[in-house]
Amino acid sequence: MKAVCRWLSLLCVVCLVLSCAGCFSAAAAPDYSKMRKSQLQGAAVMPHSLEDLERYSDYIVEGVLQSDAETCVSAASPLGGLQAGATKSTLYIARVLKDGGELREGDAVPLYEPYYVSDVQKEPCLFYFGGYLPSETGKAYLFFLTKNELGGYAPSGLENARFPVCSEDEADTLTRAELCLSVEANLDEYRALCREVLAAYG
Repeated sequence: MKAVCRWLSLLCVVCLVLSCAGCFSAAAAPDYSKMRKSQLQGAAVMPHSLEDLERYSDYIVEGVLQSDAETCVSAASPLGGLQAGATKSTLYIARVLKDGGELREGDAVPLYEPYYVSDVQKEPCLFYFGGYLPSETGKAYLFFLTKNELGGYAPSGLENARFPVCSEDEADTLTRAELCLSVEANLDEYRALCREVLAAYG
């Protein structure tokens, strides 16, 4: 099973939902912690400093994801039905920290996160880009965003563009699971960047 997930991830299209065929909701909120997981391979901009983040991001907001996640997948490719995708949820914006006048406090906007769930041999498998695992619904995050081709918003630097709203000291004590990071993510580098972000915007 793991080998199949790994094979699928290597062949998967890297672009996130550039041409979505549609989005669909799960019948019930999935338990991601119990799913098989597979990292998708591909190049991505990975900011390593607050300066990088601010340069790569058109929007900086504090917001809370709602529990209305939809899996959005592209049309099946000729490679055995493989798909590219993301997960769309509604992001309720609590604070706008950088914007060109488009977003307002209290807005609810579509956020496309770089992961999706697809069945492999009749079992759900969580495919994710970089070290980005699903955000927790109902929890406040600082998001550094760009706009995508679907008129929604997406993290500008995968996991290095999403941070929990907490104190700098607390950020150093949070585990990978609490930070929604995969085993591939550089935890020390992420925590250092998180402290920098929280000092500026927390």
